[in-house]
This record gives sequence, C-alpha cells and structure tokens, in this order.
Amino acid sequence: MTHFHTIKIALSFNILTFHTFKKKIMIKKIMIIRLVFSDYVSVTANAIRHVYISQVTAGLVCRLLAKIKVFKCKILESNNDLNA
Repeated sequence: MTHFHTIKIALSFNILTFHTFKKKIMIKKIMIIRLVFSDYVSVTANAIRHVYISQVTAGLVCRLLAKIKVFKCKILESNNDLNA
C-alpha cells in the first residue's frame, strides 16, 4: 500500500466519521425538536383539557343553581297557592 492509498483511506474514514457525526447531530436535533413539539402538544392539550373541564364544571354548576332556583320558585308558588 502506498502513502497515497493510506491518505485516501484515512480521508475516506474521516469523511465517514464526519457523516456519522453529522447524522448523530441530525438525530439529536430531531429528537430535541420532537421533545419540544411533544412538550408543546402536551401543554396545549392540558390547557385545553383544563379549560374544557372548567367550562363543563361551570355549566353543571349553573344548571344545578338554575334547577335549585326553579325548585324554590315552585315551592314559593305552591305556598302562595295554599295561603290564598
């Protein structure tokens, strides 16, 4: 093997190492992007879920209060009928 072949093999090995290193960097970047995107989706989903649960809870409380008010009104109306 000549000195030229040794340099060529060394250069090709360095290029291969660089490509492998570049792939590792790309994989790490993709993993970081996935993690950030995953966190963003998780936070957004949690916020939407909390808002939805809050709205549902508020709706249930409002309906319950409305039913109690209507129920009290019916009781008052029936008491007024008895007094008349």
